[in-house]
Amino acid sequence: MTGSELAALVLRASVGATMVAHGVGTMAVAARTVHVRNGFFITAEGFEYVLAVGAAATALAALGPGRWSVDRLLGRGQPAVATAALAAGLGLAGAAAHLALFWRRQPAERG
Repeated sequence: MTGSELAALVLRASVGATMVAHGVGTMAVAARTVHVRNGFFITAEGFEYVLAVGAAATALAALGPGRWSVDRLLGRGQPAVATAALAAGLGLAGAAAHLALFWRRQPAERG
């Protein structure tokens, strides 16, 4: 493997993993700050939808490129379940750090 091939592989893996981590992290923060207190179902503003979006982002990353993708055309890109799992884990860790540093519970409304 040449240096340019290695650089391309690292860049492609880091960009894809970053996108998955961002999607999972954003959905985790949204679930915790807005939707968990409303229950599971989306009809009551629950966390069902954000859970589905986070799972879909991770699943797409784990599946790898499709038959008509540019990566497949160039002979690159195999499914990377471990990379997708790592990215999802990093996204959840980033969400936890974000919540720990910046989120504060709202004071109870006085009636």
